[in-house]
Amino acid sequence: VSEDLKTELAEELCASTPGFDKTKVREQMFYKVGLADAVDLFRARKVFVKDGFAYVPLKDIDVIVLNNYRMKLSKALALTARSLPSIQSDERLQPLLNHLSHSYIGPDYSVQKNAGKISLDQIDPLSVKSFPLCMRQLHRALRENHHLRHGGRMQYGLFLKGIGLTLEQALEFWKKEFIRGKVDADKFDKGYAYSIRHNYGKEGKRTDYTPYSCMKIIMSNPPSQGDYHGCPFRHSDPHLLKQKLQAYKVPPSGITQVGHVLFGAFIKKALLIHFTL
Repeated sequence: VSEDLKTELAEELCASTPGFDKTKVREQMFYKVGLADAVDLFRARKVFVKDGFAYVPLKDIDVIVLNNYRMKLSKALALTARSLPSIQSDERLQPLLNHLSHSYIGPDYSVQKNAGKISLDQIDPLSVKSFPLCMRQLHRALRENHHLRHGGRMQYGLFLKGIGLTLEQALEFWKKEFIRGKVDADKFDKGYAYSIRHNYGKEGKRTDYTPYSCMKIIMSNPPSQGDYHGCPFRHSDPHLLKQKLQAYKVPPSGITQVGHVLFGAFIKKALLIHFTL
């Protein structure tokens, strides 16, 4: 729905969309949908209807798209079941189908493009200005709690290594922060320093580990209570994610854009599965 039409229908949209005022109407995108596709919203009196069309806000459009997709997928699966024996015996399709649920279709950040060095006093300002949200979340949790669990230490420690922190700097950085908590210097040297040196290839198999890719962060080791690692866009409750973005002073237009990207990624993956089948 264009901005002009949304302005023209602002009164009606406010009156028929629960919890909306004119400010929210201006901020929210609306979609003009055939009434037959929005029957549930119409039945619950949650949508404005005019000339056989429903004017659905972005916050409700996912229900319509998912219902439509679910119906088409159900039909496609029924057709696929008939040809399942031939699909299972096709060596070209079998590996693709086996790995489809673990595929990642977002940008690839695993390749380090700008190698360089950073100083310890740059970490705090960089965390606010340049860190991706997952690393900013880990940095803030570390500064507030003076500790991170193993998953957080691995994800954040390898990231700091990837952006240029040397082994000596990393040992100093983690030791200072942990000592501010409940870990004394001797306990840190015995219990934590080894894993840091291990990440830099100085212990164990002496493998020079690289930072986690987005795929690894999203698909493996989901965070539990008390953890701060993982991907906020994948593992956070949408309401909490919105609050976090607001706290980081992301403008409403930016938060809306994030919602569009997450919803688009879901649909892209759903369509990938659909068309593969």
